[in-house]
Amino acid sequence: MDSIMSKLCNLDVYPKINEDSFNRSLYGDVITLASSILMFLLFYSKLRTTPRPPLLLLIPMSTMVLV
Repeated sequence: MDSIMSKLCNLDVYPKINEDSFNRSLYGDVITLASSILMFLLFYSKLRTTPRPPLLLLIPMSTMVLV
């Protein structure tokens, strides 16, 4: 039982990546920026085209005055 607990305590789910294993580049930055802008534009266009409920459905019945 102790060996299982010690293995679980020493488990590193997200190990650190060695600095020599990756390199940063301008190309990667451009791809990241372009994809972020594209995702924002897609999200914004989806919000604009989604139908909204009528205003009457948003007003609670207790505040409506019936004439």
